[in-house]
This record gives sequence, structure tokens and C-alpha cells, in this order.
Amino acid sequence: MKPLIYQYRMQWRELLQCVGVVPDNISSLVHAFGIRLKKQEIWHPAYEAFCRCGEPYVLTMENLKGITEVQPVGTCVYIVENKMVFSYLMEQVQGKNVSLLCTSGQPRYAALKLISLIVQSGIPIYYSGDLDPDVIKTRICKIRIVNDGKR
Repeated sequence: MKPLIYQYRMQWRELLQCVGVVPDNISSLVHAFGIRLKKQEIWHPAYEAFCRCGEPYVLTMENLKGITEVQPVGTCVYIVENKMVFSYLMEQVQGKNVSLLCTSGQPRYAALKLISLIVQSGIPIYYSGDLDPDVIKTRICKIRIVNDGKR
């Protein structure tokens, strides 16, 4: 029975939201750096400020409500699982147009939502981390990884 639960976890969450049952939107989070977020027709001013200042920010599912588009400041997005790797990379890319995400282990729903918005933007994504069987089975199959073939 366990594989069935994993297989339909994301669909179950989406179904609950469709009928007005809001799951925990605070503990599902992702760390981001250099990614602009559009809410309705305007670029969200808070995240614009983070990008302008070259500072990271934390996004929860609550923050992602109403986000319709994303635009990385770089030509691609690098995704890492490890927080220390994320911190090191931020220090190394200061002053450069680079976009980073940190999933802090297996991607939570907020990370998957943000990644799907990045995929829609057509920007290449590079992932560094392990591919646990549960990730492959339940998460990666929902996301089409974009690769421009140049790197």
C-alpha cells in the first residue's frame, strides 16, 4: 500500500485544495536566490528587492499563492539539496546574475511548485543531489527537467 500513497500524494494535495481544504502551507518551503516572482500582472516588490540586493529568501506554499510566473536573473537555475552548498555558492556568485534553489533534502511541495514554474519559463535547470527512489518515483516524474544541451 505504501507505493500507492507515495504515487498519489501530490494529486491528493491538489484535490484537497480544489475543494477548499488548505493543507499546511507554512512548513513546506524552499530557499531561493536570484529568482523574480510575478503575482498577477506585476513583479512582486519584496522578491524584486531580494534580487536587487543579492540576498536569499525563503518561500513557503503560502508565499507561492497567486504566483503566475517566475524569471531567474541568470541564464539557468542551479538546484542543490544541501544548505551548506547553497550558502557556499551564494558567496561565490555575489555580483553575478545567477539563480539558485535549495531544497534542503528531498523537495517539498513548495520546491516542486517553484521548479514547475521555472520549467514553464523555459530556463535550463541543473540539479546537484542524490536521486532517492522516492524522489524518482513521486517527484521527478512530475517535473520535466529542461536541458539546453550546451553544457
